[in-house]
Amino acid sequence: MACLCGCINQLIDNFDPKTAAGLASGLNKHLEAIRSILARNKSLAKEVRYQIIPSNQRTAKILSLHSIDLVKIERLHSVFKDDVKGFWVASGDALHQELRRRIACITIFLRSKVDDNAWASYDVANLIQGRTLSELRYAGSKYIKIARRLGGIGSILWLPLEIPASTYERYLNMDDAEAFDHIQNLGSDAPDLNLFVQRLITAQLDDPSLVLSHRNLLLEYGDCISPSEQGLLLLHALGGNDIPLDLLKSAKIPMRRWTTEGEIQSITASDFGFNAEIIRLLSSDERLEELSQRPEVTQQALEDGTIVWSLSPEAQEEFSHRLTPQTTEDWATTALKLLCFACPPCYEGKVNWALPLKKAIWNLLDKATNQKRLPSSLRACVIEALLFFCERDLFSIRFAAVERAKSLLRKNMSFYYQASVTLFDSIISRIDGNFQRSESLILDFLAADHEGNTRSDNALRGRLHISNIENKIHRYDKEVASTIYNWEGIHPLSTFEIEVTRRLQGVAAKFFHSIGDFKTTRASLEQHLWLNSTMPIRPNTRLLIVTRLAEIHCELHEYEKALEIIQVELDGISAAPRSNPIKQIAKQINQICQNFISIKQIQNPRFEITFDIFDTQYAIQRPCCQTVDRAFTAYPEPGW
Repeated sequence: MACLCGCINQLIDNFDPKTAAGLASGLNKHLEAIRSILARNKSLAKEVRYQIIPSNQRTAKILSLHSIDLVKIERLHSVFKDDVKGFWVASGDALHQELRRRIACITIFLRSKVDDNAWASYDVANLIQGRTLSELRYAGSKYIKIARRLGGIGSILWLPLEIPASTYERYLNMDDAEAFDHIQNLGSDAPDLNLFVQRLITAQLDDPSLVLSHRNLLLEYGDCISPSEQGLLLLHALGGNDIPLDLLKSAKIPMRRWTTEGEIQSITASDFGFNAEIIRLLSSDERLEELSQRPEVTQQALEDGTIVWSLSPEAQEEFSHRLTPQTTEDWATTALKLLCFACPPCYEGKVNWALPLKKAIWNLLDKATNQKRLPSSLRACVIEALLFFCERDLFSIRFAAVERAKSLLRKNMSFYYQASVTLFDSIISRIDGNFQRSESLILDFLAADHEGNTRSDNALRGRLHISNIENKIHRYDKEVASTIYNWEGIHPLSTFEIEVTRRLQGVAAKFFHSIGDFKTTRASLEQHLWLNSTMPIRPNTRLLIVTRLAEIHCELHEYEKALEIIQVELDGISAAPRSNPIKQIAKQINQICQNFISIKQIQNPRFEITFDIFDTQYAIQRPCCQTVDRAFTAYPEPGW
């Protein structure tokens, strides 16, 4: 008290607006205490020449509350949680009637947004006879704002009943932080009633007689309506047919994208711009299960067991006729954002969907980007998603993805997008047998004046270099050996540059092996394995590289070394399936090496047992070893 009085005395002599403003909380507390003391002691109040009157007496009562009776609220919830209709038609006590009135106001406000002539539903109209609809509509708008300040629409049920309805609807200022903080503290132990209230509201909005569907309100008032309604509209925006469940669930896993420094960063669905209601829906198995139980939704499985959902033709027809063009456009944007968010990053190679899933999601992305005006804010994100489909698997999808990316590319886009689209356009041309076009695309791009000085840009220059080297190899160019290592990463290597270096070493190993330069092949493969210590690769890929390296050691008659490295790998993958072709090849090389070493150990100086004995055996087995090349195709890895 002395501190506060001292500050007041200082302000009397030297007034400072900033210091005075800082006393607001303390003054409110002390003046309320003084007012309480004076109210209890009338003789003292007569001696004091001043009266203390709250500036807003109507909301002052809120601060005087000490608790909320949640037991009655929970009892009401338990009675009607599975009987939404009963909530609206049962006679009920005073508590039930007041809570029903609050929610009725909200339904009136929301219905007025979609139909000027049908503000009240049949059930609500029976409850509000004799009352002014415009006042109830305004009250509904206020209750929504209050609920959002308190954390969710369910808070409407536990707003203290001791406070008159007029206080909430007219006098409570939305900027009154003290009042809202106090209410929130009182309701800190309240159950989560959001879903219950959303169902009560939706029951009065789902009315085919309304001019427009209540689903037009979902983006702005989705927190007031059942989550499954948002799910239906999202399925419709995604095309309505064969929507993979994995696509919907992808929202709860952060999206991964490359930074300009060549590293991977994670981006949450919230950071990507999804609203909280969509995130809650797609992140909750319980809410998705509720969506799957809707009569409008059918469920099927693709050939590999991937679950896909579709909307009934009747539901799709209704959505097409009762949604405004703006709603359709807004949800199409949301659907496109989900497709972009779900696609793994290109070049990383850690995730590759099963082909049926990939085809299903490609069909959705293809339709979402075909002959439609895309929001400029999503253009780069769409190209990023398309790059994932450019990278591998079916040629038809890769070709279509490249063509779509080219159509969306703009000159003012960054080096990353310019180089990436050029790279995959070049690769597709090479696969299609047009080596001249493939090479000219890269050379023309590199010759142009493109600003790209980041670590990511350097890695992409490496990918373009590798693609050009592959063109030279296919054309039997004599300069391959002298130019293959013309690109190198900037040390210390970024993650992106490590991936590119791996790919370069893989291409180099294949090339030098093909021309019989086994020592350079060995060096390339050893460098590839060394990179594994900086960023691990898949076990199958590592076994593949080690198997090839062991084969090269055999070519160089370094059988002990071949046995040493292959045995370590075999010991570490004992649980691998017997049908794994790479493991079988590795075992064959291992057995050959063991046979040679056994022969060498028993070799008698009187006999001329030389490497030729082993070479004969190795020559017999070698066709099996050479299937390593084919195994690389069966087990694709971005580094190869």
